[in-house]
Parts: sequence; structure tokens; C-alpha cells
Amino acid sequence: MAPVAIGLSWIAAASAFAEEPELGDTADALPGVARVGAASRAPVGLAFAASGGYGYTGAVLDEGDSHQRIAGSLAASAWPVPWLAVGLRLDGRYDSTSINGVKAFDGFVGDPRLLLRAIYSLGSVNLAAQLTVWAPAATAPSIDFSAITPDLRVLGTWAPAGSPLRVSANLGYRLDRSAATVSNPDALTRVERSTIGLSSFDAVLLGVGASYRTHSVELLAEATWDLLVGSGAPSAIDSPLRVALGGRWAATKSLAAQLLVELTPHPQPAIAATGPLVPIEPLFMVTLGLNARVRLGEKPLPPPPVELPKPPPKVEPPPKVEPPPPPPKPVVGALKGRLTGTSGAPLAGTLALHAANGDHALTTGADGHFEASDVAPGEVTLEAKSPGYVTVTRTVTIAADAVAEIDIALEPELPVGELRGTVHSFGGAPLAATIRLEPLGLELKTVEGAFSTTVAPGSYHVVVTTAGGAVQKRQIKVEKNGVTVLNVEMRDASK
Repeated sequence: MAPVAIGLSWIAAASAFAEEPELGDTADALPGVARVGAASRAPVGLAFAASGGYGYTGAVLDEGDSHQRIAGSLAASAWPVPWLAVGLRLDGRYDSTSINGVKAFDGFVGDPRLLLRAIYSLGSVNLAAQLTVWAPAATAPSIDFSAITPDLRVLGTWAPAGSPLRVSANLGYRLDRSAATVSNPDALTRVERSTIGLSSFDAVLLGVGASYRTHSVELLAEATWDLLVGSGAPSAIDSPLRVALGGRWAATKSLAAQLLVELTPHPQPAIAATGPLVPIEPLFMVTLGLNARVRLGEKPLPPPPVELPKPPPKVEPPPKVEPPPPPPKPVVGALKGRLTGTSGAPLAGTLALHAANGDHALTTGADGHFEASDVAPGEVTLEAKSPGYVTVTRTVTIAADAVAEIDIALEPELPVGELRGTVHSFGGAPLAATIRLEPLGLELKTVEGAFSTTVAPGSYHVVVTTAGGAVQKRQIKVEKNGVTVLNVEMRDASK
């Protein structure tokens, strides 16, 4: 179609419904600005569109030529649900070219298009995906299936609630196979190349448009750019670029009119006698159209009920409520102290504080200091631990609103050794005996003649006594991390 278009659209809907689509329909019978589609929902139903217009292109062959175009379209769309539309559009055009006032070429072209659009709402921003399948042909009426050309677009529309402004943007890609309608492009004349409207190149589809509605008038503006891509494609400035302005007028809730003017703001590309085909768009285009929309499956909304104003109810002042007294401040005390070794050097360790109001876990720093607050008054227990030192338990009394102090010294854990052995008769029979270690006062009992224990390294006096009354004394030495073995043979004391 032409890059410049002036359109007139009529929108017919059931007049009993106050709700209208956010944007009016285009020549596709789908919501949009002109070429820029809108991600706008519509009521369940059908929509129809018919349009026609005139376009003019100046000299593009440098031969005193002029080109004129009459174009029209018929379109219909169905909305089974408000977020999905299926449309069919039939485009037709008659092109005429004159050179130095003498007609050099004329011909008809017909192009059907199938459209599918799905809309997803995100509040004030809507998104949509649209698939268009175009079946171009060399002459009308005809369809060349080898030239079927699909394009896929993403539509976005910003429509803030309560605002008359709607802004839409399109981004897509066209896999253009329209040049397949011509079996031998090099056989075409330059005049035919200027009017045929086919392309040997794919296109990136860009577009942005806006609509501003006030009362029954909707102002429209948009810009679209089909950026041709591929090996040997024209430069970006030679790709079809269009700017459109116009408006829609709603005569009633059922009818509206649309007027658009579309312009090509850059010079036309050069037309070669041979090589790839490049679409040539008119410098401007004027199009008039009729649209009709019919809603299905809805019932008219009932008028709102009329309610008489009611006197405001008498409101009694709420009773005065005194604020509750603040809770009493808890009576607590505090504790601080220092954890050291027997030499007075600070120790890093942990302490478990058991008080009436719960347990507290304390940790000392490298300086050995610890402290606790909010401790219930009374006697509390402290269990102090440090690696390599003997764990100790201390008690301290906590007074209300006071700080109790305590220093705790831990003794290092002594390394241990092992003493084990047997008590048996001269005949080798195991004896039941008692083994006492002095000065520890530790007593051991044999089990089947054997005994064992762990003690700190050092020298010990061992007294072995059997049930028969025999006594034997030994002096032993236990080494650090060592094992001392003591085997005792006992006489029978009665012999």
C-alpha cells in the first residue's frame, strides 16, 4: 500500500453499550492508528472495513514521467474473545504511468492478507503478537502461492486509565517472497518496476503512533519504516519511510469517521533496468473508508438505580478512654567479669549463665572480658569453658540495679597416662584383688584378675590386697601419654 494515506472510517456498534474500544479500527478492521496496530482489546463480535484512495508519485525515471495510483481494500475481522482477533483483508490497486503526457503503462494488482492478533493486558500497558500472511500476485484477481509472504510483529500500547492519550509501537520482521510473482524480473521495463510494488528483500518493520481523543474527535499521528535487509539491499534512507497524520470523528456511539494523510519524507530510490526489485511508494496517498463493528452475546446494561439521599446517621462521640498505665520497669541487674588462666593471662572462652529469667550465652574476647545485662536478681550459676582448660562452675549473687563482678581462673587440663595390669597366683590363676594408689586414695577392683585406669603422670605407691589377706606393695611411675604395666604374683597368706 501507499506510504501516504488519507482515510475515512465508520465504526458501527450496538448503541445500547457505553463501552467503546480504546482505539478505533484501521483499514485492517483491527484497532490501531493507521499502519501501526494497537494492542487493544475489543468486544466479542465482528468488524468490517472498506476503503479507497488516490496516490501520486512524481518523476522517478528522469524521463518526464508521472505515476498515479487508485487503491482500495475490503477487510473483516472476528473477535471470539476480547483478546483474540482473526482478520481477512483484500487489497486492490490500479497504477497508471505517463511519460511526457503520454500513457506508458497501466495495470491492476490484487493482494489478499490473513491476520491473526492476540492481546495480553498488563494494566496501563498492553502487548500483542500479530501474524500477517500476504499472498501477492502479478495481476488481479489471482494468488501466487509461491510468493506467499509472512510477517510477525510485536505490538505494544500504553493506555493510562482516564487519559485521552494512547501510544502504540510495533516491531516485526517480514520474510518477503513477493518477487516470486515475476518469473523473469530482468525482463521488466523500468516503468513496470516503478509500479509493480514487489520486493526482493526482507524487511525489519518499525512503527510508532499516537492517538489523542477529546469528546467525539480522535487525533492521529504515526511514522512507519520498512527497513529493507539482505545482500544488495538499498540503503536505509531508500527503504519505505512514511509519516501519517489524521483524525477520527464519532458522529454517534455507532458511527465514526477517520481521516489520514500519509507522506513519504525522502526522495524515491533509483530504479535500475535489471537486478533486484525495490518497492516504490507514492509521495502521498489519500484514502477513504467505511468500517462497521457489531457486538455479539452481550445484553444492554440496566440503568443505574436512583436512590434518594438519606440523612446522615447521628454519630455519638466515642467514650473517653483513659490510656492504660505503662508497664512497670523490670527489676534486673548486670554481671561482668574476666576469664583467665592460673597465671593471670586472659582466656578466650564461653560461659553459660543460668538465671531466674532464663539462660544467657556469653563469649569472651581476646582480653578475657565478659558481661551480661538484664539478669534477674538472685543467685546465678556460671559455667566457664576454654579449650585446653578444666571447666569450672561458679555462683554469684546479682542485686537489682547493680553490677556484680567476678573473675574466674581456669586450670589447664593435665595430660594423662594409663596404668594397667593383672593379679594372679604363682600358678597363673587370676585373683580377685583391690589395688589402691597413694597419695590419690584411688581404689580399683580386678575383673578376672585384670585392672586398668588413667591418672596424671607421676610417681605412685601401689598397695595390692587379695581376699585371702595377702598384701603386696609396689612403687610405680606413670609417664605422660604413656602406658605403665603392673603384673603382680601373690602368695597365699595362710601358707
